[in-house]
Amino acid sequence: MNTMVFGPRLVMLGGLVILMGVPALAHADGGTVRASVATGVWQITVFTAPTPPRVGMVDVSVLVQGVDSGTLVPDVRVRIVATAHTDSAHVIECFATQESATNKLFQSAELEFPEAGRWEVRVIIERGNDQREARFDLEIGSPIPNWLALLPWVGWPAGAVLLYTVHRALVRRKQNRRQLPE
Repeated sequence: MNTMVFGPRLVMLGGLVILMGVPALAHADGGTVRASVATGVWQITVFTAPTPPRVGMVDVSVLVQGVDSGTLVPDVRVRIVATAHTDSAHVIECFATQESATNKLFQSAELEFPEAGRWEVRVIIERGNDQREARFDLEIGSPIPNWLALLPWVGWPAGAVLLYTVHRALVRRKQNRRQLPE
């Protein structure tokens, strides 16, 4: 009697485990918190995506809030400067905007990191004459191999075949139990 309930639960548990194994497919806003700094009257929180960051495009999103109230401070100018640890002349600089952010509470920019290694990232916040900054180190990994980037697109049929096989095995087992003489 319990086997009829156990089968669907097992399939749902298996699906949940599979989904937990691929969190990048969730496409959540923000990314990983890299720095959260209270400086002056502002709380500056910096996020990066994807995780882990790799050679190529990395989204840097910045949330600026009032340190006491936690309210959004939208009228600030955000500049992001990344400098390679190996070569201080190698600098990437750009401005973050709300227009480029998927979450309109943030200001974001996409930086293109040309090489792997450690980078120092400075996020400079300006409003009028007031200027504050948050700093953090970011380890940029090697680029993802092309075949691995395509694996979810090529491999999804294997998941469908596996689910179908489990379903057929459970149905067959249920039919065999009904045919057994008592």
